[in-house]
Parts: sequence; C-alpha cells; structure tokens
Amino acid sequence: NYGLAYDEPGYAPVPPCLMIEQTVTTADGARSNDLRLFVFDGTVAVINTVFMEDGKLRNGAFHTPEWTRLSWHFSRIVDREFPRPSRLDDMIAVAERLGAGLDRVRGDIYDCGDRIRIGELTLYSWSGYSRFTPDEADFEMGSYWRTRTPGWRAVLRGMLGGRGVAPRAEIPRLTPGIGGRGAPGAAERRAVRDHV
Repeated sequence: NYGLAYDEPGYAPVPPCLMIEQTVTTADGARSNDLRLFVFDGTVAVINTVFMEDGKLRNGAFHTPEWTRLSWHFSRIVDREFPRPSRLDDMIAVAERLGAGLDRVRGDIYDCGDRIRIGELTLYSWSGYSRFTPDEADFEMGSYWRTRTPGWRAVLRGMLGGRGVAPRAEIPRLTPGIGGRGAPGAAERRAVRDHV
C-alpha cells in the first residue's frame, strides 16, 4: 500500500487494482510532453515540464505561467529549451478550473495538438520527497500554500506521528510575477477559466 509507505494517507483506503492506460500522443504519433501545473487556491503558480528521454520520463524544466524559465531543478539541469506550448492558456484555464476549491493540487495535462488530455490530479507530488535545487525553490513553492483553517496543522501533526508542521513566516517571492491574486496575467487566466 503506497499510501502508507509514502505518507500519502488519502490513498491508504483505496483498494489495489490494475489499470492500463493508452499512451498519450500528438497527432503525428510523438509522445506529448507532460505539463505538471501546480495550482494553489485555483491559481497556477508553477509549471513543470516532463519529457521522454532514452525511454524514461525526465523532469525537464520549471516555468512561470507566463512561460519564464525558472532556475529550479532536481538531480540534474536539463540543458535544452522547452518551447511554450501553443495551448498553454487553455491548459492553465483547465488546471485552474479543476483546482478551484482546493488549497493545493497538481494537475498533469498533455497538449496533444488537436486536444488537451488530463492525466493525474494529485495532492502528493513526488510523495513530498523530491528535493528542489536551489533550496529556496522549495520554500517558494511552499509559500503559495495557505491552509484554510489552522486546525488542519493539528490534524497533520497527528497524522505525521507528532512531527510538527510549524507555520512559516511570510517568505518573500524569489521569482517575480508568479502566484498570488495580483500576479501579472492572473486576471486574464481567470477570465479564460470562467469560459472553459
């Protein structure tokens, strides 16, 4: 049970099953990049592009919703450009609509050219174990997350066996223009979201 093994309590009661998925491809049969959109309170803050390399999924790059590349990475820096997806605005609007009402969710979306495919929606990105480089990237990502009620911290503390989840002081944004209700482009993204 990976829900218990990886501290993902929401998955613990799900019965084991076998699921077979069709490979998501573009119209010409190529494997589509996987865009992982991190949504906080209905607003996309960060986008992670995942691609295929040597038959394996690789984390490529992190971008702002305006498609400015961030200097974040995990175990290695990928030295290649990732062009802005032609349907990025639609993908952001879909992710924000799916994430409305949730304090934090990651939506994996594929741009297949003629259509957008929605993959996974998860509350547990990489089970919380992936380490960002630089360390400040992890703090910035966490700074977007606002729990709705302080009581949840007590619940989390209980679920984590007493390991604390202390409230953080306000962390200054390291990357201008991402997150928050007043971010550039946020009004435009909300207008598109309302029409999807």
